[in-house]
Amino acid sequence: MEVVVGLLLLLKILSAAVLLAVIGFVGVPLLLAGITVWRSKTSATKPVASSLYVGRVWHARLLPKRHAFNYPLFLFALDLEETDELFSDTLWPLSLIVNLQKEDHLKNGEGLAKDTPTTATEPSNTKVPHETANRVLRLVAEKTKNSFQPTLESHRVILITHLRYYGYCFNPVSFYYVQEKGTNKLVSVVAEVSNTPWNEMHCYVLHPDSIDNVQVKGEEEKDTKQRINYKFPKCFHVSPFMEMNYTYDWTFTNFLLHSKEIPLIARTMMKRGESEVHFTANFECFRHGMHPFTVAWQLIYYPVYCMIIQIWIHYEAFWLFVKGIVFVPHPNDAETAASRIIAAIMTPLFALKDWFDELRGKSSPTKAEMSEGSSTGDAANGKAKTS
Repeated sequence: MEVVVGLLLLLKILSAAVLLAVIGFVGVPLLLAGITVWRSKTSATKPVASSLYVGRVWHARLLPKRHAFNYPLFLFALDLEETDELFSDTLWPLSLIVNLQKEDHLKNGEGLAKDTPTTATEPSNTKVPHETANRVLRLVAEKTKNSFQPTLESHRVILITHLRYYGYCFNPVSFYYVQEKGTNKLVSVVAEVSNTPWNEMHCYVLHPDSIDNVQVKGEEEKDTKQRINYKFPKCFHVSPFMEMNYTYDWTFTNFLLHSKEIPLIARTMMKRGESEVHFTANFECFRHGMHPFTVAWQLIYYPVYCMIIQIWIHYEAFWLFVKGIVFVPHPNDAETAASRIIAAIMTPLFALKDWFDELRGKSSPTKAEMSEGSSTGDAANGKAKTS
């Protein structure tokens, strides 16, 4: 009898939890979207070009062992000159649960004016102002040694990124497209790469004059779409199952924020030499506009998307470990609370793997040996390992 009572109590608790989840992750977005639509009809809200893009992303590791997966993707393409009005007016109050926060980007103080402190003093709910666009343009000028000096008078900056959903944000990579305002031509891309679980960030400035050693090849296709290919050395540790001595080979298709005809496409590769491709990642997304109910639907369908991404990354990393991909430690031995937890979980698994390797007569390389081997590989490719 006590068991039955306990099961009934557990069922009630689970039912209450499900009800709260439905109210929180379904009812709240719909309610806020409804209020946002009502506000737009009763007040003059300015239309924006910024838009939600929905599609899919594909990852494939080709060497030394094959491993591939894909998953649905949605991103926001934001004209950074619209963000103040977009989140304070056009999407309010839906923007209470989906918004852009400036502390999620340019975390290392990139592009700050010389008289600006490198640490943010604004409260955490401060929205990203036009200053973010100016910081990106200053960063481009700095990385090109002022041979290219774009301004907001002549260029626009489009940020392709995830927003904060319910107060949480993580972006494996965000892209800033720098376009000429007169011609809409894509002239530079800033790739803002993050790693997990170290929570570090690095910006690559992709431009012919960039000090990031970028090789640029422009391609004009028959369909008039502008495509630009960038090749540059990897210098930021992202994955513990990917070495440093690689060359990135990325191709971007230019797009127009107001056009539904041109999808948002990026294709990336990691190479050794000119032809040995070890890894590819591509995404293709289509414009869905910025109607409040369209945005709310994405939040309902994927309520904690950024958290799902991080869980997915670690899930796939586990299978790389199972497949025997060599573990590459962080070059600077960086540690966070999350990395320590993961290390505690993985330590017995590494010990078990070493035991099986010994049974097969093959000992696993030590951390020192892996570092030495990786350094040797870097030297052979003429590159220094940096974080």
